[in-house]
Amino acid sequence: MVFVLTIEKSIMKFLLVLLIAFPIVSFSQSKAENEKKVNPLPIFTNPEFIGGDEAITVYVNQNFELNRKDKRLNTKGEIIVKFFIGDDGSISKVTLLNKGLSKQLNKEALRVISEMPKWKPGTKNGKATETMYAYIVNV
Repeated sequence: MVFVLTIEKSIMKFLLVLLIAFPIVSFSQSKAENEKKVNPLPIFTNPEFIGGDEAITVYVNQNFELNRKDKRLNTKGEIIVKFFIGDDGSISKVTLLNKGLSKQLNKEALRVISEMPKWKPGTKNGKATETMYAYIVNV
C-alpha cells in the first residue's frame, strides 16, 4: 500500500509539473510568428457622388418631377431609396427601403436614382468595390 501511495504522489507531481510547464512550451511563439498571423482590419472608403452631398440634392431636385395629382394634394414626405454603387461607379439594384408615398412618386424616385451619373466607387484596401448606399428623397 505504501508503494501505491508513492506512485500516486509521483504521478501527481509529474502531472502538476506538466500542467505548469505545458502552456509555456506549447503556446510560446516567436514575435515573428505572431506578426505573420495578425490580419489587419480592412480599410474602407465610402463612395462619393461627383460634387459631394450637395450635388446629389441638386441632381435629385432638378430631375424629380411631381405629377399633377401629388402637386394638387401638396404631398409631402420622404422616400428612402437603397441602391448599389458598383466598382465602376455605376448604379444598380435600386429599391425602396420604406413604403414611400404614392405609387407615382415612388416610381419617380426609383427612376431618378437609377439614372444618376456614375459615382466615384467605394474602396476596400485601395481596391474599388461594390457598396450599398441609401438616399432620402424629400418631396
